[in-house]
Amino acid sequence: MRHFVSAGDLTREQVLALFALAAELKQRWKSGRRGAPLASRSLALIFEKPSLRTRVTFEVGVVQLGGRAVYLSGQEIGLGTRAGSTGSPRASLPTPPSTRSRATRASR
Repeated sequence: MRHFVSAGDLTREQVLALFALAAELKQRWKSGRRGAPLASRSLALIFEKPSLRTRVTFEVGVVQLGGRAVYLSGQEIGLGTRAGSTGSPRASLPTPPSTRSRATRASR
């Protein structure tokens, strides 16, 4: 699994593949074939600047795809501030299994 952080992290081919997938999902939705590709998944929505319209659009989209959206404001999580002696929690993302096994072998 890859975590999407910035459009700049994607190659041209990956961007085109995302647009093709979006078009396919939209066509399926219009024809009544509404699967739930995000079933049993929760997505954190973190926006640098507050935008009600963008937030609602993302939340509705996630729910329509079967997932659950959790909105976290930048202020709530300390976006843009450094964690220092204030005891701010730090996010830790799970390591993909393929990376985890290589890291374990390297540390032996």
